[in-house]
Parts: sequence; C-alpha cells; structure tokens
Amino acid sequence: MLLSWAWRYIRPAVEPAIGAKAMSMPESMDCIYKFRAETREDVERLQELLDMSRVERIDVQSIVLQNGAWIPDVVVTITAPAMTLDDLRQAMARVPDGHVMWQTVQPAAKYDGERTCDDEANDDPEPSYGFAFR
Repeated sequence: MLLSWAWRYIRPAVEPAIGAKAMSMPESMDCIYKFRAETREDVERLQELLDMSRVERIDVQSIVLQNGAWIPDVVVTITAPAMTLDDLRQAMARVPDGHVMWQTVQPAAKYDGERTCDDEANDDPEPSYGFAFR
C-alpha cells in the first residue's frame, strides 16, 4: 500500500517536531471511516450515541464551495478500531435526521461522498427521522 510505504519514510522526519502520539497511525486503515453530515450538530448527536471508548479520533471539516461560499455540511473522518461499519451505521440511524451520515459512510479508502439511496444501511425498519428511501 502506497500510504504505508510513504508513512515509513515521512514519519522519522516529522515525528520529532510534532510528537510521537500525534504521529501515530492506526495499525489498519480498515478502522477509519468517512462520511458527510448536514450539520456539526448531527455529528455532536452521533457522538452522544457512540461508545466513545471505542473511538480514537474524530475530525470534522467544513465544506467550502469553489466560490468561497460556506455551507453547513461537514465531512467527518472517524478512527474507531473497535467499531465496525455496521456499528457506526446503527448509531447513525438513531440520530434524528441523520440520514446523510448513514447514506454516505464508507471506509475512508472507498469514500466518495455520494449518498446511497437504499435503506439497507439502516437496520431500523422505521428510521427516527420519519421517512425511508425505498
């Protein structure tokens, strides 16, 4: 994997300046997930539902359009070695109006930001936001 190869060579050069803990990379990239959310508040609601002892890190980035306009959507990267994609989707399904999160969540390496418009990502037959994509 190119990322692992590059990491081996970059890490020794930057680690002394930043610190070992900040430079640590998860053993497996399989535990890093990425998704979109309509607002930061949706992410905060998700954090309230997650077992945060299973999460190492959550990064939230705002989306800025090419013309410089700001929109409320955010892109989230979560590192959770003790959590499966299904665990994450089940928590997202319990967030009111959290459909954008569970429709876009993917392993970071496969993330494309596109929504899946099926309800298979949601194990709950009646989503909490009151409608389902069928």
